[in-house]
Amino acid sequence: MKTRHLEYFIAVAEELHFGKAARRLNISQPPLSQQIKQLEQSMGVTLFRRTKHKVELTNSGRTFLEEAYTILSNMDNAVKKTRKAEIGENGELILGFSSNSMYDVLPEILRRFYKIYPSINIVVKQMSSSEQVQALNEQQIQIGLLCPPIDKTNLFIKDVHEQNFMAVIPEKHFLNNGKDFVSVKELSKESFIMTPRNIGPGYYDTVINICFEVGFSPDIIQEAADLHTSISLVSTGMGVSLVPESLKQYQKKGVVFKKIDSIKTTKIAMAWRQDNNYNVLNNFLKVVNSI
Repeated sequence: MKTRHLEYFIAVAEELHFGKAARRLNISQPPLSQQIKQLEQSMGVTLFRRTKHKVELTNSGRTFLEEAYTILSNMDNAVKKTRKAEIGENGELILGFSSNSMYDVLPEILRRFYKIYPSINIVVKQMSSSEQVQALNEQQIQIGLLCPPIDKTNLFIKDVHEQNFMAVIPEKHFLNNGKDFVSVKELSKESFIMTPRNIGPGYYDTVINICFEVGFSPDIIQEAADLHTSISLVSTGMGVSLVPESLKQYQKKGVVFKKIDSIKTTKIAMAWRQDNNYNVLNNFLKVVNSI
């Protein structure tokens, strides 16, 4: 059975007249009748009841008409989806993101992307910067939102956002004195909670430099798997931390966020493979570049 058999059958079933159906299909009547006979023979059923005066669908014909509509509709949808996939308007994108992008950069990008490409399914995975680099190299994700600098081997890197740092201190800490500002030097005697360097070297090195520039090396007493965990540990009174300002939106009881006097910032960058030829990713990059 071929597509034309379905189209010929539907035309006859809707017109209930071979002559009208033939004119509608822009073919002569004898070939149309022959095609319908071949269809019936191949299926082993009678689709039409023919007399000199009229043509009627049999019960089998009425059943097959519903199925024929469905088959052609599914074929049409398949072609449309395939064409959309060809130009990157249909498909899936797996995106890794670090915690410093989840409150401002990531939501804004996703809002804009879904407005233009609502048929794309984006799978988001929270990962450290180092985990994203590994996942990109192993093609487990197509793009990452991470904290540079990173090893650029086989990857394209583009900065997309920049944030100041804030101090996170326990709510009952003596530096929570009603002011919204704290000097980094005031933290020199405090215990620090940070993520380890192998998870995010860019963040780690910047925090070390912020402290070094005012004359001290931070006393790191606890390492946390991510910045949210760092903030949670601060809430216990264990120590203090420096985090990107967007983390202020993480509403954790027992901590306060304060501005600091350092001009150093942390960046968020996009990273993707240099051998990318995925149109969905190309469209994602266009949306990000327009922000």
